Formats: sequence, structure tokens, C-alpha cells
Amino acid sequence: MAIVAARMWRSGVGLLRCSGESGVARRLAHGTLWLLIGTALWRVLTAVSSIFVARILGGTAFGELAMVRSTVDLFVVFGSFRLGSTATKYVSQYRKTDPARAGAVLMLVLIVSLVTCLVTAALCLLLSPWMAGHVLDRAELSPTITLGAVLIFFATFAAIQEVALAGFEAFRATAFLNAVRGVVAIAVCVPLAALWGVTGVIAALIVDAVLALGVCMAVLWKECVRQRVPLQWSRDAILRELPVLWRFALPGVCAGVLTTGTLWLGRAILVRGTDGFMQLGLFSAANQWRTPMLFLPAVLCRVMLPVVSEAHAERRGTDLKAAIDINLRVVCLTALPVCLLVMGLADVIQGLFGREFQHSGAILRILMPATFLYAVDRVFERVFEGTGRRWTDLAMTGGWSLLFLAVALSAVPRFGGVGLSLAFLLAYAALVAGRIIYVDHVLVPGSIGTHARLLLLCSFALAVVYAGSSYAAQRIAL
Repeated sequence: MAIVAARMWRSGVGLLRCSGESGVARRLAHGTLWLLIGTALWRVLTAVSSIFVARILGGTAFGELAMVRSTVDLFVVFGSFRLGSTATKYVSQYRKTDPARAGAVLMLVLIVSLVTCLVTAALCLLLSPWMAGHVLDRAELSPTITLGAVLIFFATFAAIQEVALAGFEAFRATAFLNAVRGVVAIAVCVPLAALWGVTGVIAALIVDAVLALGVCMAVLWKECVRQRVPLQWSRDAILRELPVLWRFALPGVCAGVLTTGTLWLGRAILVRGTDGFMQLGLFSAANQWRTPMLFLPAVLCRVMLPVVSEAHAERRGTDLKAAIDINLRVVCLTALPVCLLVMGLADVIQGLFGREFQHSGAILRILMPATFLYAVDRVFERVFEGTGRRWTDLAMTGGWSLLFLAVALSAVPRFGGVGLSLAFLLAYAALVAGRIIYVDHVLVPGSIGTHARLLLLCSFALAVVYAGSSYAAQRIAL
């Protein structure tokens, strides 16, 4: 472990030196700082509200809420059509060199997203009785899923515009939005959960989504005016940008649907087993602790896409390598310590959700290394997006999906929530390995080799802490 700490220290020193010399580092730091300010409050208050909601609802109802939200998330991926990241890539790529084209792409995104959001919400409305009764085997959840259709429209339309703001690097405005949403999370979710249970939580999320949509629309228009990107109706200009949809958005939405659908199927496999909703409640409680670990890496990855897109368009290979280098260092320096701490205190942390959640630390001890791998994967996913390799990314996501479902089908019936965590771990380990090889040999040659030792040391630290914490938990149980 001393070797790991020494290596982490050297990476931190290198990161500080890089931040003083690199323009890419300064851009990433500026955007990250603003997102941290708003997102920190949002994440903390959301985590606190989740604990209160779990205590109010209990394990089984909390599992029902998790399944409803997972169902909503599945439809959100369909509705978003990955249009937000499409706008981010092309707005960041053209806002300085060709503002008219950037505006045309943005207008195309807004028009198509309005249609896809309406269609997806209507689809959820029609399918909610069938999904509740036949897929989830809980017919009484049908009205809640029906209410989720309203959430799908507002949440999806707001999310598309929020992601599009990254193309303008308007991270200060996004920080304000996230801060407001954090206050709403604890001020509205907890009282409505106490009043109306799972349905009340969904109603609170609708309030949050409507507020977010209003703020995003106002800020997006303001940024277009400030950066002189003409957001206006021009039929010919918009039609010329249609190829963007199948070249970038289509493979993106296919990957998103595949990912969300796979995770939804994993949860469906879990709930159809013995004491399924209780097991899902335990898993969902553990899943809440991914948030603090992914906090900074997730923020930095949002800032990374416009930087990578612009560097790739202008063929600045040095900036591409710098962006990958900085992101990998940040993931290891910030996510790994949190991961190790949560693994070591897994049973204590799970117990915070209530008596029913005690002694489920094994789920958390496996899920945390999987989350670390997910954080690493996000770095390379942004490289695929920024360089326009969406179809290759889709193929790799397909392999991840097959492995995840294969492990889930074999492990979940035997081990419940622990089996689902194991599916996460093995699938993301394979996906990260594939992405590293492709990026280092095809997209940005020589960008990963210098970090191989650091990643191996991180893996060693995770294995040591897992073994130690598992042994300690067994001794305490005796």
C-alpha cells in the first residue's frame, strides 16, 4: 500500500505541474471548478434526501422506487436520443469557426428532441400497465409508472439542454442549476415521500424537472446571444445537418439504450428472484454510494468532451494526450481513496439506511471496485465521442452488455444483490481493457502506456482492501 501511496503522490505532483503549463489543464480546471460548486451541493443534498426517503419507505418500497426510476431512465435514454452530447460536440467544434453551422445543429437538436420526448412519454403511458403487471410482477405500480411518463418528458427535455450547454462551456450557469436542484431534492422529496410514498417521490422529481427545464431554456438562449451563435429557423441549413443524427446521435442512442436496457434487465432479473424487491432495495442503497466516488470524475468528464472535440477537429494531438492524462490522474487521485474508504466501512455505511440494510456490506464491497472501473471507462468514452468513433463505441458496449447479462443470469439467482454487483465488476473490467487497447493503439497512440503502472497499482490496492474488509466482516459476524 505504501507503493500505491507513493505512486499516487507522484501523479499528484505531475498533475499540479501540468496544470501550470497546459492551456488544456486551465480550461478543464475552470469548467470543473464551477461545476464542483453547484454539483457538490446537489449531490450532498440528494444523498441526504435518499437516506431519509429510504428510512421513510423501508427496504421493499425503496426497491420499488428504484425499479420505477430505472424504468423511467430506460425511456429517458430513448427520448434523449443522445442529442445533448451531439449538440455539445458540434457546438464546441463550430461555435468559433462557423457559428451559423453551430446554430443550425443546435436548432436541429431542439426540434428533434421535442418530438422524441413527446413520443417517448406517450409510449411509457401506453406500456405502463403491461410493464407493471407482466415485467415487474407488481400491477399496483402501474399508476406510479404512468406518472413517470410526465417525468420522462420534462426530465429528458431539460437534460438535453443542460448537456448542450457544455458546448458553450457555460459551466457557471450549470453550477447554478445544480445548486437549485439540490435544494429542491431535500425540500420536496422528503415531505412528499412521507405523504404519498413512492408516488410522492416521483411527483417531487417532476417538480425538479420542470424547474430545471425553465432554467436551461433561459440560459441556453442567453449563451447563444452572448457567443453570437444564431439560433433561428432556417429550413435549408437545418436539413443540411441531418447526417449528424445518424453519424453521431444514432449510434450514441443505440449505445445508451443498450446500456440502460441492460442495467434494467439486470434489476428485473433480481426482482423476479426470491425476496427480489428487498434485494433490489439493498442493492440500491449500496448504489447510492457511487455518487461521492464519481463526483469529481463525472464533473471533469463533462468538461472534457468539448475540449477533446475541439482538439480533434483542429488536429492537436498534444492537447488530446493532455486531456486523457489529466483525467486519468484525477480519477485515480480522487475516486480511489473514496472507493477504498467505502469498501473498508461497507457494513457500517449500509447500516445508515436502517436496520433492514445491515449486514449487506458484501454488495458494497464488490460494487465499489466496479464503480472505480466505471470512472476510468468514462474517460475513454469521452475520447470515443470527441473523435467521432460512436459506432466503434457501440460495438464495445454490445460486448459489455452480453457479458453483464451472462454473469447476472448465472450469479443473481444464487447470490441476489451480490451477484448483480459481480456482474457490474466483471463487465466493466472487460470494457475498460478493450477501450484502453483501442485508444492506445488506434485513436491516440502512446497516450496510455505511461499510466499502466498506476492503473495496476490501483487494482492491487482494491484487491487488498476487499480481502481485508471481507475478512474483518466475517470475524465480526462470528
